[in-house]
Amino acid sequence: MIMGSTLTKNWGLSLIASALVLSGCGAASKPILQLNQAEKQVARAQAVNADNAPQAALYLKLAEDQLTEAKRLLLKSENELARHFLRRAAADAELAEALAREAEAKAETEEIERRLERVRSNRPSDR
Repeated sequence: MIMGSTLTKNWGLSLIASALVLSGCGAASKPILQLNQAEKQVARAQAVNADNAPQAALYLKLAEDQLTEAKRLLLKSENELARHFLRRAAADAELAEALAREAEAKAETEEIERRLERVRSNRPSDR
């Protein structure tokens, strides 16, 4: 009889816990992992000087603003909305980094082409 009442009690507690989870009782957990990822992605974009390339600078600014807003929302325990802003911040920062790298590669290519043209123009003609 003791065994049956323990099983019934445990089953009842499990049922209550499941109901609380399914009903959404309790606040969503703080998206700490997403916050760390967004901060790292913004730092990566800053590290490649995304603010020096116009398109990259635009997305870096968006990412920084979204990160700031997400932090404000986290202080107010609006975790789901903060999570949304953190995803957007990370995506925009990633785009800013890619655009900055593209601008840098384009500038390097143009410099190499200029050097090559100088070499060609200084070369004695083959007659």
